Amino acid sequence: MLNRIIRNRQSRGHRLENLDRTEVEILRIARRIFHGLATTAHDPMSLEQALEVDPDRLNSVVPLRLMLVINAMRRARSSCFIYANPFCPRCQSRLTPEERLFVAVFRAVVQQQKTMAHANAMILCEGGDTRAFLSQMQELARLVPAQAG
Repeated sequence: MLNRIIRNRQSRGHRLENLDRTEVEILRIARRIFHGLATTAHDPMSLEQALEVDPDRLNSVVPLRLMLVINAMRRARSSCFIYANPFCPRCQSRLTPEERLFVAVFRAVVQQQKTMAHANAMILCEGGDTRAFLSQMQELARLVPAQAG
């Protein structure tokens, strides 16, 4: 039953082709962080793998800043964040609804669309306090190339 629910959620998800390279890379790192936080007891290398970044594409500080973004979001949300398994080729090609909102907040912050960023953050954080999450997301946006959008 649970597998069917997860498959249905992923089949309705958006595809990665709608994201630019920076957004895909941010999502790739975020998924590895989510996986590492969820499976540290079983796979202690997951978080270490999340910190690996191509220095030609992104600042090496991005994964650490992304961890701060994720922790701020976790404190604001009351339910689990559903993410696609970063090690499953089929799963990787789709965005979960939560991932779509996460990327939408990132994109809006990069494009300086404060109202859109706040609206998506409110939905993602389930009505929780979004100030720390948006503040951390703004710091992350300062570290990435200006191509997102």
